Amino acid sequence: MKKLLVVLALGAMVSLNAGMVSAVSGPNTSENEYENKERGIIVNQDVDGDGIIDTEDDCLETIPCKEEGCQKKEEPKPVVIGDDDKDGVLNNIDQCPNTPAGFEVDELGCSKLVDLKVLFERDSYIVDSNFTQRLDTFIEFMKKHPKYNAEIQGHTDSRASEKYNEVLSQNRADSVKAYLIENGIEEERLNSVGFGELSPIDTNDTAEGRANNRRVVAVLKK
Repeated sequence: MKKLLVVLALGAMVSLNAGMVSAVSGPNTSENEYENKERGIIVNQDVDGDGIIDTEDDCLETIPCKEEGCQKKEEPKPVVIGDDDKDGVLNNIDQCPNTPAGFEVDELGCSKLVDLKVLFERDSYIVDSNFTQRLDTFIEFMKKHPKYNAEIQGHTDSRASEKYNEVLSQNRADSVKAYLIENGIEEERLNSVGFGELSPIDTNDTAEGRANNRRVVAVLKK
């Protein structure tokens, strides 16, 4: 009788242990029987055969990736906004995207001051042919942007009297204005003003500084 009780007790313990193991590891389920191929209580199964156990695999229904178990999505590349016309204003803000190099622009990328790079000999208002290339670039810009008008501003160095320099600077501005009109810019879009020696951009104490002050610039207006 005692032997029978011992056998029954051992059988019960074996049955109990088997149930606990089954509860932990789950049934011996094949790939085809894996219920909806969803993650469950089976902790050591690799249903898609990619070498990553199901509890750690986020791609149970994908083609095996072998190394990663899941194809990693590429990180989105940062969007780089350029400045195609190199005026210091980014393309997404620039309302005047074709500003020629060297034009001073406002916060929207539209020109307001243009250094025409036209310099003059002392006591002269003749536009030298060496400086017409920059004027031709400005003419192309004006033709492409008919909403712009321009004020042509003439300047001198400080030699001679202030009154004389005022007249000389006006003549310089008029000469540049005439060149623009001769090359296709409507006269009503232009006006010219002489500022004499009152707005130097360089020293008047050296020959080079005085040469830089004998100039004509344009201020654009819409």
